[in-house]
Amino acid sequence: MATANWHEQEAKRRGCI
Repeated sequence: MATANWHEQEAKRRGCI
């Protein structure tokens, strides 16, 4: 699964935007 993976890391790095 490489779809929700980057989404989770991005949201955590972006600040849960």
